[in-house]
Amino acid sequence: MRQDKNQQNEFHALGLMTAIFMRGLFLAAILAVSPLAMAADAYLKALEAEAEASATMTEEATAESATGPQVEFEQLLAAERPNVFKFYERLTPERKAQVLDFYLKNDKKLSVAGKKIFDLYFEQQ
Repeated sequence: MRQDKNQQNEFHALGLMTAIFMRGLFLAAILAVSPLAMAADAYLKALEAEAEASATMTEEATAESATGPQVEFEQLLAAERPNVFKFYERLTPERKAQVLDFYLKNDKKLSVAGKKIFDLYFEQQ
C-alpha cells in the first residue's frame, strides 16, 4: 500500500513536471515567434506605404503630362487591360510616350502595347 502511494506521488510529480515543461516550451515558442511576426508586419506596412506613395506620384505625373491620344489610350488600357495598366502607371513619362508611339504605329493594338509595356517596365527595374 505504501509502495502504491509512492508510485502515485512519483507519477503525479512527473505529470506536474511535464506540464510545467510544456507550458515553458509553449511560452518560449510564442516569445520567439512574436518578434518575427512584428518585423514581418512592419515590413509589409512599409511596402504598402511605399506603394501608395508611388501610385499617388504616378497619378499626378500622368495627369500633368497627358495629351489627347495619350488620355484615350490610358482610358482604353485601364478599361480593357487593368492589370497591364498597373505596370504602365509605373513607367516614367518618357517610357509612356514610347508606349503610345509604339501603339499608334502598330494599328492601335493593345496586345502589342501590352508587350511593349512589360518590356520597358522590366528593362527599368
